[in-house]
Amino acid sequence: MPMRLHRAFRRWVSGGLVLLLLFMQLATAAYACPAELQALRADAAMALMPGCDGDKSGKDSALANHNVLLITLDTTRADRLGCYGYSKAKTPALDAIAARGVLFEDAVSQVPLTLPSHGTIMTGRFPKEFGVRINNQGAIGPTHPTLASIFKQHGYRTGAFVATFVLDSRFGLDRGFDVYDDEMSNVSMQTQPLDWEQPANIIADRAIAWLDADKTRPFFAWLHFYDPHDPYIPPAAYPKSYDGEMVIPTFNALIT
Repeated sequence: MPMRLHRAFRRWVSGGLVLLLLFMQLATAAYACPAELQALRADAAMALMPGCDGDKSGKDSALANHNVLLITLDTTRADRLGCYGYSKAKTPALDAIAARGVLFEDAVSQVPLTLPSHGTIMTGRFPKEFGVRINNQGAIGPTHPTLASIFKQHGYRTGAFVATFVLDSRFGLDRGFDVYDDEMSNVSMQTQPLDWEQPANIIADRAIAWLDADKTRPFFAWLHFYDPHDPYIPPAAYPKSYDGEMVIPTFNALIT
């Protein structure tokens, strides 16, 4: 997680509870199963409704009006994070969040692809149910409610900031978001659209600007970071030997 975002995260926490849901994709990474995600989606809706716990007094739920921050890290290996036991990891911000939160140790992705995986997160459904099985084909239709649409119905500001064309709004994940920032105008158009991506600092800056623009209402914000994805090129400030060079030969051996 970019350090600036981590500082902003702490600032938002100081103004009220922020629920951080961290999902990671592929292989050893973590998702809940669709049944659990459907329960989570239902809980999110119920948590926003007065008296939802059976209390007839009409008092708001303990979670009502609190901020919700969803961060997804694309193709992140759980076995390369300190909070999952990797002693050489350089992930202090994530480790700190995991230490004071809930860490899932046994969870399975429904599909090892970015678009349908995020569709499952947002709808709580299997890819075959919402109609998107692979990247760059199809779109999630209006049949199933999404986390964003539920929060929006209850007065939340909703914003999404995604780092790859694979999650472009044309594929349907924008439903329910007031702002869905999939802007790619500053990337090289000499490449294929599926290769278009934004670095974490741009995504973080856009999200922070949106969050700071209106502090009168609670928010549901989704930030998607793509930096861990192939071709594993770290920013100049970070050592190039940090596991990327180890992963690439292994990956190449699998696909050749």
